[in-house]
Amino acid sequence: MKEILKLKYKSTKNIDFFFNELNENLSFEKWAFGSFPAYSLTPFYSEILGNKPAKFLKKTSTKGKNKQIIYYNSNSEIIGQIHYLEFSKFNKEWIVSRKFYEKENDNLIEYSFGSCLESRKDATIQSIKYADCQDGKIHNVYSLTKDEKYSIISLEYGNNNITFLNQKMWLPFYVERNYKIQQVNNEIVIVDELLENGKTERIM
Repeated sequence: MKEILKLKYKSTKNIDFFFNELNENLSFEKWAFGSFPAYSLTPFYSEILGNKPAKFLKKTSTKGKNKQIIYYNSNSEIIGQIHYLEFSKFNKEWIVSRKFYEKENDNLIEYSFGSCLESRKDATIQSIKYADCQDGKIHNVYSLTKDEKYSIISLEYGNNNITFLNQKMWLPFYVERNYKIQQVNNEIVIVDELLENGKTERIM
């Protein structure tokens, strides 16, 4: 899979292509607030780092630090997002980062671009994620960064909820981590890392 991601990385079109695709397919948007993404192709991305994802806001908001806009198509599928990082007093403009999403059969691909001024289109691709989906559920997420750091997230389910997450990373040294996931009332998330000595460590 790493070689496939390398090929996708090399063949990735410039950001103009993704802007055009987003504008053609945009149906509605939602605002969120927080330093971590409100949506991630990797389930529990924020939680396994000991943080909480950004909260979706009930109403349309205004630009501000760590404000986010998530874009949807007419099928309520996420097709892109923008994260407001910092306001440049020198340029009198917001510095932002962007992500774009597309479907490949039933699978999902995330293209993550670096930061640039909001009005500019010169951001470069930083990473690609490929989510292997079966029966509407994400089972594996493969990720490749600009400096060729590669990772695989594998998920296990119980009663339609994710109960276990295995993370393999080549940084380039190899790291593997395992997490037990518990959800209470579909809201509270409890994450325990399973350590090599057989013990567990509460992440959140």
